[in-house]
Order: sequence, then C-alpha cells, then structure tokens
Amino acid sequence: MLKVAAVVFATVAIAVAAFIWRLSQGPVSVPFLTPYLAAALTLSERGASVTVSDTSLVWNSADSRVEIHIFDLNLIGRDGQTLIVVPEAAVGLSTRALLFGEIAPASIQARGLVLRVSRDKAGVLDL
Repeated sequence: MLKVAAVVFATVAIAVAAFIWRLSQGPVSVPFLTPYLAAALTLSERGASVTVSDTSLVWNSADSRVEIHIFDLNLIGRDGQTLIVVPEAAVGLSTRALLFGEIAPASIQARGLVLRVSRDKAGVLDL
C-alpha cells in the first residue's frame, strides 16, 4: 500500500513539474475551457450573455503564478447590443488555492476595455 502511494505521489509530482515546464516555454492554448469560462461569466439573471473567442494558460514568472488569458470577451445585452468589449483579459490564479485543489483569482487585468454606457430620461446610468 505504501509503494502504491509513493508511485502515485511521484507520478503527480512529475506531471506537475512537466506542466509547469511546458507553461514556462510559452502560452498553452486551452480551447476546451472557452465555453466553460463564457458560461461562468454570463449574467443570465440580467439577460446578458458572454462570448469568448479563445483561452490560454500562461506562466507569469514575475508573480510566479498561472494565468488564464481570455481573448475577445464580449458582454452582450438582452437587446443583442454589445455592452463591453475586452480584447484581452488575464486572470491570475492563486498558487496556494491551486495547491488545495481550488481555483481562486489572485489578480484580474483587462487590456483595451471598451464600455457602452447609456443614461435614461430619469438620469439612471446603465451598461
């Protein structure tokens, strides 16, 4: 039983090391994450939806953390108009949380953010 545990631990350690090495070589495209991210970001209770064109994983050596890069994120309102356009966003993941099997953002960056804001006759601002 102890040998099995040691083999499993060694296998996991090698897999994690190989994954970190691969990320250190450059971004890793993960298109299978794209629909899950879009669904997680969708504001269905407000009638808004989110589209994302691509996602990738990147090793941020400055912060020593894994980042999820999201490309061409669009928030679309219930009337079909685009409300927010984000050409590129990066979500830095907490290394400590990852060690415990959790996904928790440590940082969020948006590059090239474009917002559409409207004001009604009563003066209320809305996205």
